[in-house]
Amino acid sequence: MQKGICIITEQEVSGIPIKEDAVISTIRKIKRLFGIAKNNALVVGADSMEEYKKRRAKFERTFVQYVALAIIMVAAFVLLPLFFGAPFSLGSLAMSVLIGVFIILLSFSSYIPSLDAPSENKASPAQAPVAPAQKGSQSQKAARKNPAQKKSRTVK
Repeated sequence: MQKGICIITEQEVSGIPIKEDAVISTIRKIKRLFGIAKNNALVVGADSMEEYKKRRAKFERTFVQYVALAIIMVAAFVLLPLFFGAPFSLGSLAMSVLIGVFIILLSFSSYIPSLDAPSENKASPAQAPVAPAQKGSQSQKAARKNPAQKKSRTVK
């Protein structure tokens, strides 16, 4: 737990810090440029965790939808004229990519940063790393007792 400003309630609380990713660092640079930076530590308070999870899930959903929309629009602007016999145009490609980037940037209007907490990154039991077998483990002892289980490496 760290003391800072909650990104949900905008009050000073003790909570889980957020990741300082590219979006947050860019916002901080712009604020420094205009002289309005406060350089507060940003956190999510325990009382705001449910609201944070809802907003973060909504942002992730919106981001994926906007990216899909941008890809479809770029493909349509580039490929549809070709299907109707128009020649390929670099201007059309550049404009469609520019519009696609603008659409993706619109999704960041509701940006909610991820948490910088190890509790989010816990591996599930299926993803948990497997400890290497210790010397003299049960499987190795069983293989030594029953050599018939070993595959023969001799060439006939």
